[in-house]
Amino acid sequence: MFTSYVFKDIVVTGRQRGELSSLSTIFLPRGSLDAWIFPHAGGPTNVYLSWKLRYEAAIDVSKALTYLHQYCCPPILHFDIKPENILIDEKFRIVLSDFGFSEFKSEDDGRVIRTEIRGTAGYRAPEWLTSTGISEKTDMFSYGKVLLDLFFGQRLVCLD
Repeated sequence: MFTSYVFKDIVVTGRQRGELSSLSTIFLPRGSLDAWIFPHAGGPTNVYLSWKLRYEAAIDVSKALTYLHQYCCPPILHFDIKPENILIDEKFRIVLSDFGFSEFKSEDDGRVIRTEIRGTAGYRAPEWLTSTGISEKTDMFSYGKVLLDLFFGQRLVCLD
């Protein structure tokens, strides 16, 4: 089966052969969001995103997730939303990447039952530890953690 998804200026195509699939995307020279929001010596930018660009990044990621969850047929669950998987193009537009853990959502009850845990520690939703199944809410949990990273400029902020 050959599929193609278009979102804004980005075209993502993939070919699925049984258990194997491939994905093609474009190279984005500004790198990933983590290099622009976390302080670290000798990083590629040594410059941080302005508040306006952080806000636009948050909106662009939410639009990408809305597209994956509501407008793709079948809907796609990403399962690994984190700053390293959010890329920035030359015009500072945001592109969601790394669909290695992603999966198509079933149309019946909207939940996916998984025995193996996917995603990155710290961005993984608590639902992974229950037997209730996984839905787009797991991506929303990870997105919320990314928002905290964006606004505080620190990795894995906890507001306890």
